[in-house]
Amino acid sequence: MKIPALLALTAVSLTAVGVLAAPAQAKDVDVKGTTGCTTGIKAKLKAGPRDPGKIKTNVQVDDVGKVRRVWTVTVTDGTQTVTRTATTRGASNSINLDFFTTDNAGADDVTFTATRAGASCSGSVTVP
Repeated sequence: MKIPALLALTAVSLTAVGVLAAPAQAKDVDVKGTTGCTTGIKAKLKAGPRDPGKIKTNVQVDDVGKVRRVWTVTVTDGTQTVTRTATTRGASNSINLDFFTTDNAGADDVTFTATRAGASCSGSVTVP
């Protein structure tokens, strides 16, 4: 077999098993954001696209050692703002909320704030 034909056959074979497949687009995965909190509080933020045309933002706040604390959490994506309240529960003393906003054209800059009496967290993430 000639070398060009062998190369073409190899490329077709590798593509068939996914070795040469195009890499996944960044919009296909959740992106972790940056957060900052009052001492004794921890937060996690991640966001990613969901069909059809939505961004799912997950905010988790761990209120270390404190149960039954009421938090107000606000997520903003462009001009859209969603606010919810939640109370820490269970052994983890945490809240875990999902927010859905519109997936705008281009990159989405999503921010959050979480507040309760005497404590706060904030953060941001860009969804490509």
